[in-house]
Amino acid sequence: MIEVPRCRSFLWKLPIVFCLLFSGMALGAVPAITKIRISDSPDAIRFVFDVTAPVKSRHISYHPGSDSLTLDIKGIVLATELPKPAIKNTLVKNYTSQVPSENNLSLTFELAHATTPKLFALDPSGSYGHRLVLDLKKNVPANIVSPPASKAAMPNDISDMDDDFPIIQSQINLPPPGKVKLKPQLVSSKRPSTGRPLMIVIDPGHGGHDPGAIGIAGHREKVVVLQIGKILRDMFNKEKGYTAKLTRDRDVYIPLRERLAIARRNKADFFVSIHADAYKNPQAKGASVFALSERGATSEMARWMAQKENESELLDGVYASNDKVLRSVLLDLSQTYAISTSLDVGKNILGRLGDMTYLHSFRVEQAAFVVLKSPDIPSLLVETGFISNPIQEEQLMNEAYQTKIARAIFNGVKDYFAKHPREAR
Repeated sequence: MIEVPRCRSFLWKLPIVFCLLFSGMALGAVPAITKIRISDSPDAIRFVFDVTAPVKSRHISYHPGSDSLTLDIKGIVLATELPKPAIKNTLVKNYTSQVPSENNLSLTFELAHATTPKLFALDPSGSYGHRLVLDLKKNVPANIVSPPASKAAMPNDISDMDDDFPIIQSQINLPPPGKVKLKPQLVSSKRPSTGRPLMIVIDPGHGGHDPGAIGIAGHREKVVVLQIGKILRDMFNKEKGYTAKLTRDRDVYIPLRERLAIARRNKADFFVSIHADAYKNPQAKGASVFALSERGATSEMARWMAQKENESELLDGVYASNDKVLRSVLLDLSQTYAISTSLDVGKNILGRLGDMTYLHSFRVEQAAFVVLKSPDIPSLLVETGFISNPIQEEQLMNEAYQTKIARAIFNGVKDYFAKHPREAR
């Protein structure tokens, strides 16, 4: 006797349920922008529009030299607020939205500088759905070297590696920690009188809107690695025969390939990117060192060979040849040298790290990290420890421990160049 009224009380609501259901389907037929994410650097800014379905019609209206740019998207609704660009951004002052007609959207961007716009769509990947991406890059005068313009100039989403990262190769077996004792030959690293000091470019990973890994206590990788990077920079700048620069000296995100461009503009003799690892198991611990993999080198060679205008950036233009075979051979030799040097320096750094902390990997690993892909600059990525490990998180936030990490990297680099003195680039 109780069930029948319940059933009847539900039946009269069915028309409302069906009405809501079909109206929801009708609304869902129009794609919607559910979120807008902004990432920027000193010379570029990216807008990522998260959309519920592919955008079929979009158009950019922009004339070089104009102080505004308009993005028109047809068949879409704006279902989120417009986040403001960061104050540090120097390209876009502001942007506003208008709805010229139903299910159409117009976004107007106020520009502080002339720009090169690029608009493209991304299919769902991982935890991300459909995305529409607008890249705006500040136009740079022709007499100023700028990084290559390519689809990888800014990451599709925050990442420190290319899609080919899963291929990891191992090199250089080392004994367990405690047995790693380096006794480098004491050779003077004084630079020849005709050469400049060795330039070391230090890259603190992540930054800005990208915090990197976050520890159990809430400490962020981007903060730890910047602190270590500054200590390491000061060590090199106090050492005769060396000078050092940071890719970032504050909490700002820099696109991955822009980090490489910074190293090239500063004529880096060596590049080291500093990170702090994380893993789902809080017991994981230890430092590790990465050099570029063969697969990463192969993909980068293809990139540079396909973009001949970029070759003039390599070693002051020695690759600017019309002979494709010659360019390929020279580029291959340069990459081989860079990777070989990286592995040797990495071995020295691992030895030094093994004297003061636990090593997660007892060999120099190789992977296709974007920041390791300069064809002619020896480069390493150093994971200073696992910030996801509560004990190491506390250590990594300790200034004395940070100094020990920096000292290990510093001595590892010096060990190599003391034994292999050469003219700077």
